Amino acid sequence: MSGAGVESGMFWRILKKDLKRKKTMNLVFLAFMILCTLFLSSSAANIAATYNMLNYFLDVSRIPDQYYLASSDFEEEFDAWLASCPYAESYEKSVYVLPNKEDIMFNGEELQQNLAFLFFATPDCDYLLMFNENDKGVTSVTPGEMAMSANMAKNLGLKKGDILDIRSGSGMKSFRLTTLAKDAFFGKENMGVTRIFLSHQDYTDLLGNTPNKMLAWSVTASDSEKLHMDYSNQNIPVDLEVTRDSLSTLFTAEKISPSSLIIVAIAMMIIALVLLQFAIRFTIEEDFREIGVIKAIGIKNSDVRWMYIIKYLAISAVGAAIGLALSQPFGDFLIAPLKENMVMPESAFGLGKAHFYLGKVPVGLDMRPLCALGVVGLTLLSSWRVTRPIATMSAIQAIREGASGERFRPKGIIKLRGSQIKAVLFLAVNDILSGLRSFVPVFLALSLSMLMIILPANIASTLRSGESIKFGEVSKTDAYSNSLVGIRLAGIQGKTYPELKSALIDIEQEFFDKGILIEASAGIMISSRIYKDNQFSGATVLGYKHISENPEKPIDVTYFAGIAPKLANEIAITDVLMQKLDVLLGDTVLLDFGPEKKRYIITGQIQSIHYNGHKIIFSPLDEPDLLYAVHLPMVLIDFIDRNDIPGQIDTAREMFPQYNILTAEEIMRNQFGGDIDTLHSLVIFLFFVSLIIVCLVVFLVSHALLDKDKLAIVFLKSIGFTNGAIRSWQILRTMIVSTVGILLGIGLSFILNPLVTKLSFGAAGADKFTPQYDVLWTFIMYPALILMGILVTTIFASLGIGKISIRNTGRPESCPPSPNSSSVTARAAAKAPTSAATMNQKKGT
Repeated sequence: MSGAGVESGMFWRILKKDLKRKKTMNLVFLAFMILCTLFLSSSAANIAATYNMLNYFLDVSRIPDQYYLASSDFEEEFDAWLASCPYAESYEKSVYVLPNKEDIMFNGEELQQNLAFLFFATPDCDYLLMFNENDKGVTSVTPGEMAMSANMAKNLGLKKGDILDIRSGSGMKSFRLTTLAKDAFFGKENMGVTRIFLSHQDYTDLLGNTPNKMLAWSVTASDSEKLHMDYSNQNIPVDLEVTRDSLSTLFTAEKISPSSLIIVAIAMMIIALVLLQFAIRFTIEEDFREIGVIKAIGIKNSDVRWMYIIKYLAISAVGAAIGLALSQPFGDFLIAPLKENMVMPESAFGLGKAHFYLGKVPVGLDMRPLCALGVVGLTLLSSWRVTRPIATMSAIQAIREGASGERFRPKGIIKLRGSQIKAVLFLAVNDILSGLRSFVPVFLALSLSMLMIILPANIASTLRSGESIKFGEVSKTDAYSNSLVGIRLAGIQGKTYPELKSALIDIEQEFFDKGILIEASAGIMISSRIYKDNQFSGATVLGYKHISENPEKPIDVTYFAGIAPKLANEIAITDVLMQKLDVLLGDTVLLDFGPEKKRYIITGQIQSIHYNGHKIIFSPLDEPDLLYAVHLPMVLIDFIDRNDIPGQIDTAREMFPQYNILTAEEIMRNQFGGDIDTLHSLVIFLFFVSLIIVCLVVFLVSHALLDKDKLAIVFLKSIGFTNGAIRSWQILRTMIVSTVGILLGIGLSFILNPLVTKLSFGAAGADKFTPQYDVLWTFIMYPALILMGILVTTIFASLGIGKISIRNTGRPESCPPSPNSSSVTARAAAKAPTSAATMNQKKGT
């Protein structure tokens, strides 16, 4: 009993001494445990909260199973079909006022509206509800006022209190923006549609004074897929068809943010476990003498292992508890932007829970404490694994100061003798090459941190890139104008191809009169149903028909296989359609234009994020019936003089301010502005998180290696090395390792970028979306700022070098020597011949 008490007392004394002796290492590990739990708990809960909130938002907004937007010319046909369709349980028909662009004025000028549609409606509807800032439904609007999505208002440059002047009959009527709303259906920039709620009186006045109107049908289906198939058998073209399932793909950025944070948390956990292994191995190697002694008096291997495990288990438990306590307010802070654009449940209880069913009973599982327990459990498993070498240590090794035999080969793999390399640089490089294991945490932290920054940054760069417009509605060119559409090419369904080409020639002449030489063209979207082997595929497609005075000029679209269609009976289709139809290049399909079906040969493969990837491209020689043209997005402007394109765009804007001339980058910014802003904020946040992670890792490793090198530093000082030279040695090796780690992370990003891009855009039908890079920030500024942080951290960690004197040969962290410290001299003698310091001494002699 007495012996057990002695062993227990020794156990806790050793543990207490170790906690004091490794204060820095323990504090850094505690910080990592707090951060790991904080990010893992909050991000896991936020993923559940995002999906729960999105589903709730769609439910309370009464999003229909199917939504159709069509011309009023087909009202009777649509009503008759829905009345007889067995899969349509109920539906609501809405009439939208579609004003001409020149009829909307803001601050005395034409509204710079960059979207496909802007229309007016009333809030007295059963579907597609809109909510105010307090999450209350917008059920009425005061005459003279209006309500619209906050996202769309921002995109149009409007704020609360602004006034729009709208032509009604022969006069203008003013409307004040009083409600910035949450709109699940029309509230996303990439939807391409702006809806404005007016009072019933104002709406009726506008409806009676404009011939332009659109009809929309919101349908609740007993079977959405069968409803779609039944519609596809009708001869009714639509401008827009949206399903509830496809609508959720518009919220990509909202899903990316919490998903990215959980990736950060996992990366931090990996780094923390590597640091844990580094810390335990470093401590065990330093405590070999104590381990040998306590094993010699009969303490079991498992008890010795638990001495180290309990310390880190306790640290991880404290860190997990602190991180868990902070995860709730931190998670609320991260999810706050979603609350601004989505309707929150009246009770937030269970929002951050993963929901599933146990039989028929719904169960909500809180993710936060589970993640905290997971962090502690991983720490325990890793600690048990890394303490296995304790079993091989013996009292004999303690007597021999840790040596198991004589070693006659030098430790380093490069030689200083005969080389021109400076001694300080040699010390740094030799330390890295001969002790790579010690720098693994730094390599890993830098590589993962760069990936955490680069991957979301490249998604944001891809979204706003002009190249990505090729995956949208139109082809790539110098500049675009949607205002010219309303002014010159309005009413495409009532026009012929010669009339459209004549209008484009008039545009070219107008620019020529101002001294600007351009080629004007237009891209029309034409709706059709697609068949294979005379069997309807169930897919309605939008075909891109490019109209130009010069049909021989190729359009700038990326073909991933095959070639562009050239003959009138050739088309290019997306790989989404190729998989759906089970066709290959060279196969034929049928396109249905009302009473006529036409056979086409597939010559090329494209990709598109437009219309869920159901897009085709017609040949320049083909002229499909314009009766089925549903949309003319914009006029494309191509400058004949290829010098100084940006300067010519600026000149055109000055000459024709009413045409709202845009670049491809500006169009993509308008379509994905909110998503890009969200991702940009995420990148900035991840940068600062990565900087903190890297600085903590570098400080811990630098501090540990400085303790390990104390005897070598004493020896270097004894042969004339200055504090500055020794500090340069410590800083150089850290900066070399950090630079290599950053380059490794950048290299890995080029491998992972296509995979991340595929995951991000694949659901929208473009898994080959070409990644674009912001070279300045992604590959220069962010790495440079991280290296600066590492440099400052390393300098701070190396300040202790000046306090080490030739007489200081005691134990690390200024602990007093133990009673048996006479072996220190022997240990120094054993280390000195293999140290880099001795090699410098040899060169000096």
